[in-house]
Amino acid sequence: MNSKRHPTLEAEAEYFKSGVAPTDVANFVALKSRVEATNYRKAEALQLENKTETLDQIRTCISRNRLDEAETLIRVSESQIEKTELWLEQARIKNAQAKWSEAKQFALIAIEAGPTGPTLLSLYQVLSIAQFELGEFHDAKKSTSRAISLSEFYPTGLVVLYAKTLEVKINARLYGLGLAQIELDLLWDEYLKSHPGNLDVLLTFMRVQADLKRLAGRDYLVEALCAYHLSKEIGDELYEMLALVELVQCGHTRVAQEAYTLLSDHRVVNNPRIEDLMSDNSQSETSKSLRNFFLTEKTILASRSKFFAPIQAICLPDRSVVIQIKERASTRVSFQPKVAEMLVLVSHHRLSEAELFSSMWKMKYTRDKHHENLRTVFKRIKQQTGLSIKNEKELVELPQALVVEAFCD
Repeated sequence: MNSKRHPTLEAEAEYFKSGVAPTDVANFVALKSRVEATNYRKAEALQLENKTETLDQIRTCISRNRLDEAETLIRVSESQIEKTELWLEQARIKNAQAKWSEAKQFALIAIEAGPTGPTLLSLYQVLSIAQFELGEFHDAKKSTSRAISLSEFYPTGLVVLYAKTLEVKINARLYGLGLAQIELDLLWDEYLKSHPGNLDVLLTFMRVQADLKRLAGRDYLVEALCAYHLSKEIGDELYEMLALVELVQCGHTRVAQEAYTLLSDHRVVNNPRIEDLMSDNSQSETSKSLRNFFLTEKTILASRSKFFAPIQAICLPDRSVVIQIKERASTRVSFQPKVAEMLVLVSHHRLSEAELFSSMWKMKYTRDKHHENLRTVFKRIKQQTGLSIKNEKELVELPQALVVEAFCD
């Protein structure tokens, strides 16, 4: 039996070890199709360094928010690429530019022209985004349903997840938050098992959960902060800016001020979608939901010392998972109720030992009796979850992790 590894695996191993692009283009294209399980953003960036197909270059420019380059490539490649594929990419560009009606028209023209199955699936997914932002929820739901049906025949990675999570947002507006949250919880369970450690999956869920909380007038700050940190780690500047826009509108003054400063640095380069969200005159659904948000109960992250400092982990106690961001790995943990409660407290607040002890055990804190007890608890939590609770000068917090609570009515 030949013990030599498959050339695609060799290319993958070499790239993730050295950061140097594979020289064999065929191996690289194969690698690109495999990277969903690792970090497809890195492989995506390699498209700009390799002589791959023009269509791949167009898609990469769009995903990197290099929209002018994408449009130029479309113009010079019209005679070389199938029309429906070009119309799909034009629809994607128009969505990125917040030109929802134009995106819708490009998608409908391409669908009418009779594209291949995988292209049709993507067209319905792109069309549904434009219809959603235009407030055409019933039409958007039809489009997501068609995309999801097609995925039975043409499984195409995360495109299906995007369609399913958009359908959750649509159902929240058509049928209420209760049904939408049940649907989202089922998707959480499915994808956390099938895509452990996939940061794009986690980012998608954080953004949808923030949307549902925003509609309910609930505090969505933790989810938006998670989306910000995940976007930075992935290297997706557009979604990093989208998270900052949400944080500007989150109802927490200090966080909003810091987010606005960070967003201003990004906006040196104009981004049409961000400008649309920040405009008081925009009629897109996401922009309206941000403008109309009113925080009814401010209960979380009230005294966290640093909101935008890098984090190492995201903890979901109700889903029994800790996600290690740098390692892109997840650990299954059975959280005892008291451990989960303490993690929420020290993630959301900077507390004295006395405040933490009193909140947890409803007893008066005495340093001589309880200081060592708390240290023992912190060590056990570190052993069980890998999360380090910081305790300096008897001030306790969890600075390098965010803890996401279940959304319960």
